[in-house]
Amino acid sequence: SGRGFSANRQLVIFQRGTGNNRIVVTLNFGDWDQWVDVPVPVDGTWRDVLNTGITLQANGGWARNVVINSHWGRILVLGAT
Repeated sequence: SGRGFSANRQLVIFQRGTGNNRIVVTLNFGDWDQWVDVPVPVDGTWRDVLNTGITLQANGGWARNVVINSHWGRILVLGAT
């Protein structure tokens, strides 16, 4: 299911999966780093499997102030170890 797209910011956020097999993908096609509030379907700890060693804590349906580097992204997996 879709989450968000901004042509001006050159940013895409989408979710795939159901139940405990969910991922949230953020992609930054811009030439600049961006700080984004990423919507997530479940609160808790999300691990970035694209950028090893990074975890994010989500509360109230959001992972707040997440940096998405220029021409890069994040692949977030719920509760992954």
